[in-house]
Amino acid sequence: MKLLTAQLIGSGSVILFTLVLSLIFWGVIKATMGLRVAKEEEIEGLDIGEHGMEAYAGFQLTTTDYVTMTQAAGSQSAGAYAKAPQRS
Repeated sequence: MKLLTAQLIGSGSVILFTLVLSLIFWGVIKATMGLRVAKEEEIEGLDIGEHGMEAYAGFQLTTTDYVTMTQAAGSQSAGAYAKAPQRS
């Protein structure tokens, strides 16, 4: 039982240390440069912003698609309209 207690204390301290440091680092990143890209770039697709071309042709949302989906979702959560529509 003594060995199990020592291992639980060790595991707990590593978890706590990692949690605290992660919160500090993410807080600094959020305060200095932000965690998200601009809304326009997110709607256009990060492939275009990062690589200058589409990774999946015709799959990215247009501003019109995004506005239509958000209006149709109404009071639903963001996850309900986060997926891009299938294009044929």
